[in-house]
Amino acid sequence: MAAAPVSQTGSNGASAEASAPVLAESWERLVERVQNKGQHLAAGIMKMQVRVQTLQPGLLRFARAAEFKDDVIPSIRDALLETTGERWIVEELPTDQGDGARPTLVEQEEASKAAELARIRSAPLVEAAFAAFPDAELVDEAEAAPANRNWNKRA
Repeated sequence: MAAAPVSQTGSNGASAEASAPVLAESWERLVERVQNKGQHLAAGIMKMQVRVQTLQPGLLRFARAAEFKDDVIPSIRDALLETTGERWIVEELPTDQGDGARPTLVEQEEASKAAELARIRSAPLVEAAFAAFPDAELVDEAEAAPANRNWNKRA
């Protein structure tokens, strides 16, 4: 949703990238920059709650799920100021006006994981394994606890 990159040069020949930091970056990158600046609470809110509708230099319009009631605008505005060095207009849209907003970063990640799981489960070999073993479950080794992993490498 970010605008296309703009190349500008200041009077000293330096790039104007620092003065217009959002032009060439995505919401994901902006949240990462907020996190890297040590604004962990704001970055968490931005990842889990903010459904971006408009992202332009100095302007963020977003919606949130109805269950979120707290006022997060000051936290987000302060984090964006500290991260970009620019003052931001941050507006939360009423829940009923957030139809054009993208899902949150967490919602996007969960949807991606669900799509990948569905793709894996639809593979013929996996379908056959589940038909033979209906109580089986897929385990992601990266997420599984390494507790009883004393397997013999010679087995």
